[in-house]
Amino acid sequence: MIGMAACSYHQLQRRPYGLESIRYVRYRSSCSITHMRKATKKKLAKYWGYLLLIALVLGWFYRQLDPAVLGILSGLVIIYCLFQAPVPCCAKTREDEFCRNNASGLLSGCHLKQHKWQNIKMLVQQHAWAEFARGTFRRIGGHAAALSVLVAMAGVIVSIVTPILN
Repeated sequence: MIGMAACSYHQLQRRPYGLESIRYVRYRSSCSITHMRKATKKKLAKYWGYLLLIALVLGWFYRQLDPAVLGILSGLVIIYCLFQAPVPCCAKTREDEFCRNNASGLLSGCHLKQHKWQNIKMLVQQHAWAEFARGTFRRIGGHAAALSVLVAMAGVIVSIVTPILN
């Protein structure tokens, strides 16, 4: 009960026959991150790169961050989008359709063994680039990851060029 005291208050609860008990009521607004719901923690773990992207864009506009920090944030966003962001799998099935599963990152495929490295194979073959783009941009997750990579690449370029020009 000691751990809950930080985000709870005591509420006196009346029971029949004059018995009273103390009930702990939790307020979400005053709870710390240790008392965050499990589903919220999972979503934060799944989408952490987009939070870094927001910090990166705000760092550009407010110019409060050092160019080295912007470069590190940009690199982390690129790594997130290429290897962890939830995007559609671009692998072709036997019916000549795209796989319906989600992949982890733009470069890897879904959980199926045959699809694991099919996106990288498509990027190596120049004639398959259009097929990769068609598969990536069929859902909003692909749009978000691809746009985030482009923004983060611009961030890397800006963080390298800024110290040179100053």
